[in-house]
Amino acid sequence: MYYLARQWNVDAPEIAFPRSRKDVLEYLGTARFPILVKLIYTLVSGLKFWQMEIVNNERELLDCYEALERIRTGPT
Repeated sequence: MYYLARQWNVDAPEIAFPRSRKDVLEYLGTARFPILVKLIYTLVSGLKFWQMEIVNNERELLDCYEALERIRTGPT
């Protein structure tokens, strides 16, 4: 929907698809809070349900990313 909205000059919130902690840190350089974090379920095998999460600052976003990364990679 985001790309369709952009194509037709309809305002839409910015999106990002970080694939690493480095990507998240780079994103923080331009991030505007609050941010809605939503998973792409096909990238997190075995995950049955994860609610969307609203994060209000850099620390919350990093904590959210780290929690999701632990789920994705399993226990260490």
